[in-house]
Amino acid sequence: MALPFRFLSLLLLAACTAFALGPWWAMRSIAQAADERDEAQWHALVRTDHLQTYAGKLLEAMLDLRMYADMKNDTREALRDNSDGKRLVESTARLLAGPQGFRHLLCGELTDDPNGEAQGQAGCWALDGSVRWESPIKARVGFTNPETLWQSELVLLRIGLFQWQAIAVDLPADAILKRFTQSLGLESK
Repeated sequence: MALPFRFLSLLLLAACTAFALGPWWAMRSIAQAADERDEAQWHALVRTDHLQTYAGKLLEAMLDLRMYADMKNDTREALRDNSDGKRLVESTARLLAGPQGFRHLLCGELTDDPNGEAQGQAGCWALDGSVRWESPIKARVGFTNPETLWQSELVLLRIGLFQWQAIAVDLPADAILKRFTQSLGLESK
């Protein structure tokens, strides 16, 4: 009787460990898919539609701020640039939500080239974050931008017993927009 009990105890312990390490393993898989730019694996790990919408709204807000700043010089040119920029928002947001631009999105560096290389090897650039459980089916992974010290979070949702998927991102939008308005000269540092 003791042997089956030990076996079941070990099996239960292994299942609980796999269950608890799910978000960590999902982040390792997301980092690997981003490194390899594996689109097929990426779409299994990340729901890009929500990330695209979020990034698109931030990009549109930045374009509107730029238009406001540029209207002081030439209103017609500012409106035309804004219109041209808004046509590129969807494709840029798609790149930011994809494996090539994901690090830029998590670090809050939306104005950088999404196809460009990561700016560092730590924090959000390395996709190295700390997991915080919200419920048995939801976890948040917190990241820090090593240069600006911005805190961002990636929301993971359980989609199977041992499978997780990134469904949303929370960025320090106020800090990102504040730095952008300062770069435009709309706000003093």
